[in-house]
Amino acid sequence: MSFTNHSPWIEQIDQTIEFPSLQSNKRSEVVVVGGGISGISTAFQILTHTELSVSLIEAKKIARWATGHNAGQVVLYFEKPFQEIVREYGLEKAIDGQKALFRGFDILQEMMEKVDILEHLEMCEGFMGVRSMHQLSLHLENKYLRDTGWAQFDALFVDQNWEYRADIPARFQDLITFVDAAYISEKLQTKEYFPVLLTSKKACTNSAFFCQKAVQYLLAEFPHRFNIYENSPVTEIRFCPDADNQVWSGSSKIDTQDVILCTNGFEHFHIVDLCNPDSRERDREFHKNVHGLVGYMAWFYADHGRPSAISYYPDPAPIDWQSEQYFYVTRRTTVVDDSKKSLVCVGGPDSLVPHDVPYDETTHDPKEAYQEIRTFLKQYRTEKIPKEFDYKWHGLMGYTHTGIRYIGQDPNTHHLWYNLGCNGVGIVWSAYGGWKIAKILSGTSFAASIFDPR
Repeated sequence: MSFTNHSPWIEQIDQTIEFPSLQSNKRSEVVVVGGGISGISTAFQILTHTELSVSLIEAKKIARWATGHNAGQVVLYFEKPFQEIVREYGLEKAIDGQKALFRGFDILQEMMEKVDILEHLEMCEGFMGVRSMHQLSLHLENKYLRDTGWAQFDALFVDQNWEYRADIPARFQDLITFVDAAYISEKLQTKEYFPVLLTSKKACTNSAFFCQKAVQYLLAEFPHRFNIYENSPVTEIRFCPDADNQVWSGSSKIDTQDVILCTNGFEHFHIVDLCNPDSRERDREFHKNVHGLVGYMAWFYADHGRPSAISYYPDPAPIDWQSEQYFYVTRRTTVVDDSKKSLVCVGGPDSLVPHDVPYDETTHDPKEAYQEIRTFLKQYRTEKIPKEFDYKWHGLMGYTHTGIRYIGQDPNTHHLWYNLGCNGVGIVWSAYGGWKIAKILSGTSFAASIFDPR
């Protein structure tokens, strides 16, 4: 039986654009594996900042998978609590990581401006609503640490009549603005009570559309240094001590110096490092190092309202950050039959995909997730909910074991690089990761960071 996976982002790109598969042996100084926003951003930055030749190889079609099956939110925070990052890496590295995301937002804007689609990066009001003192304490500690390191990006509001106001620690009082409950409800566009509101910079974009336009730009700007291959699943990546390294797809290969993995970690290729005797064991470890979550989203038209991107945490946060359940809703303006409407995108439910269980986007059964979305909308939102969503889609997201993106050189195989692990908020990280790798390849040195592959 086939289940719905109808993404609005895929519908908005040109379906007629196709690229050849790898049919014969080639050579390129750099091979980028993966044709989503991570791979496209990485190729873009290398071609822009170096004189290296780049070949990009994609197993299926450009921008059709996680990049074309996400919620389109551009955010500047980690899904992992900032205080945990501080405990694991220290405040200085954590602050540098936060500032790297700020830089990533600028890099994304710069790329979209070069491609001449900057208007497709829609700035909007960003809000988050939480309900318990435990949740508030987590966010206050995160904000306190970021503010201490001069990495401020959010503001925090609390209902002045909240019954737990007196329990807020004195050292956090200066971080809070107290307001009427109605102010919070209006910002969150909800009929449920939320005593706490966080605001931050957010945007929305169609990352699949960006990828398609960026590829066309790169082929026009760098016709002699850029090649792209679709429908070419990589079967083996071979690192050789006395010869070119090789990226194989079936019976054809690309000889290269450096290989950059911009994937979700669920590919069926092998990494063979002939320079290291433990190559097979590290190949197995790599594929276990990223686990998958399938995210579920829906989209419908509603009466026109202000653009916004809102997250809701209805229940107390669990101790384990990876199991924290929340919903998010994005409103964008569009025109339907000559009148303004809002496109309302909502998501939140997810499910774990073990490595030994294949994910098939055409047969994966999402019906329970969409019922969760419908129940949430009816309880928390003010829009009229249609009987059927205009779009329903789901996509596989790669989560690293650290909860932080891997960006940089493999510590053992020095011609292997990573820009992977969306961890649910991958658009800005993809842009920053591509830029950082390009700068390293051009000779720039960076201090050790929270993004370094382990």
